[in-house]
Amino acid sequence: TVWCASQDEVEELRCEMLEMRDMFQEKELRQLQDLRQQLGQANKTRRILQYRLRKAERRSIRVAQTGQADGELVRYSTAARLWVERRKKKKKTFNQVQYKYKYG
Repeated sequence: TVWCASQDEVEELRCEMLEMRDMFQEKELRQLQDLRQQLGQANKTRRILQYRLRKAERRSIRVAQTGQADGELVRYSTAARLWVERRKKKKKTFNQVQYKYKYG
């Protein structure tokens, strides 16, 4: 038997094909937009990291030339040193309390 499609069936199949193509193109467009957005975010992150790297390099050169750290580094190192000292005191106090508890 020979299958003969009517004009309406052919038109319906053509419309379905066009609809499938449109859906595929929309999906591709969304993916392209997502990739462009990700690329934009990656570029922004890259610029930020480059800025931070240049800043750190300038600071390193300044310290190497002058032998002195800038205020930001001094503040950071002072804060870090104070934190370490507080931790040591807490540990010492804890050990003393533990010793008193254990040996009366």
